[in-house]
Amino acid sequence: MDEGAALHFTALGSDTDVPANVLSYHIILGAESGMTLDPSTGVFSWTPTETQGPRDYTLRLQVLDDAAVNPLPGLTDVRIHVNEVNQGPTLAAIADVTVHEGAPLYFAVSGSDTDLPANTLTYEIASGTAPGMSLDPVTGNVGWTPTEDQGPATYPVTIRVLRHGGSAGARGCEALPRVPREDSPTPIRGIMTG
Repeated sequence: MDEGAALHFTALGSDTDVPANVLSYHIILGAESGMTLDPSTGVFSWTPTETQGPRDYTLRLQVLDDAAVNPLPGLTDVRIHVNEVNQGPTLAAIADVTVHEGAPLYFAVSGSDTDLPANTLTYEIASGTAPGMSLDPVTGNVGWTPTEDQGPATYPVTIRVLRHGGSAGARGCEALPRVPREDSPTPIRGIMTG
């Protein structure tokens, strides 16, 4: 099973006594955070978290009758393997900024990864770079000083965060730098593109 996926099964016990005794179900060894076993129905439920995979688990389940004298347990072991699921990185929204021709523009994009252990992230300009714009692939720092010839204009730029080993699951955002006339500053908007 995968991290974050729900697992459900029903432990089924039987009793040959006449009349049959009432049965109850219990996890007696190996219970992990979030695991439940309904004592009346034997329904087991668990959704392992990021911190619970990848790993193998062995549970010992017990079914017990309600006999007043010498209640007899039945035992069985259940093995569960939890697979690591690599989550895609996310990129935080970019705050609005203002830039004039000839004035330096600096901002940082910030990515995060919820995998444990966290993957190494890198940043790249996926499309739409403006002449002179730079992006540090390690820090996510963006720098640009628009020239007189670049304004007024709009330069859509898509910035993407990648996890180590490829772009699968990458998220991006789009920054729209507007280079204004010298006398009218215009904001840069950050737009998440998912």
